[in-house]
Amino acid sequence: MGATDVYQLPWPELGDLADGPDGYQDLAKATEAALLLEKTGDTDTKSYTPTFASSGAQPSGISWTGRYQVRNGWCQLSLFGQISAATNGGTGQLTVGLPVRARADIPEQEIFVKLYQGNVGWNFTGFAWFPANSLVMYPHFPTRDASSVMAAWTNGNGQPGNSQMVPLIPGGFACGGSGNICFTGRYQV
Repeated sequence: MGATDVYQLPWPELGDLADGPDGYQDLAKATEAALLLEKTGDTDTKSYTPTFASSGAQPSGISWTGRYQVRNGWCQLSLFGQISAATNGGTGQLTVGLPVRARADIPEQEIFVKLYQGNVGWNFTGFAWFPANSLVMYPHFPTRDASSVMAAWTNGNGQPGNSQMVPLIPGGFACGGSGNICFTGRYQV
């Protein structure tokens, strides 16, 4: 059996046994697979560095390592951010960029996120939600260490433990000092 160079669509060659129905079935399946691949925009695993922004003074200093892959209309995402002593978390609600635009006909999606605050040794688990057609996600965490109330990831006005922070970390910053943040999950594109 021969095959085309780009899509690997099969064709019978002179020395092949006659198998008309099977040959047509092979061609139909290969054509469908090639069209599906074109439609979904599947990719190999790619690296990306997200945008990192705030509704107030802009943050800086997180070292990001991101990977994603698009398969069958889903984006699988793994993103790690190292928060160092030099990190400036800015002020206000913090946002992180997505590698691929979220699907337009799904009003809202979310993925898992974990924040480790090294100054106090605490892990906060939460979620990052994003609206339809978005390239930005909004991380949410418990408002304090013993609370199940979730709110947007927010850095205070530059004062450790400021009551405007989420999560509220006594003597620390919601984004600053030391620690890391990790996003993992998949969403429809």
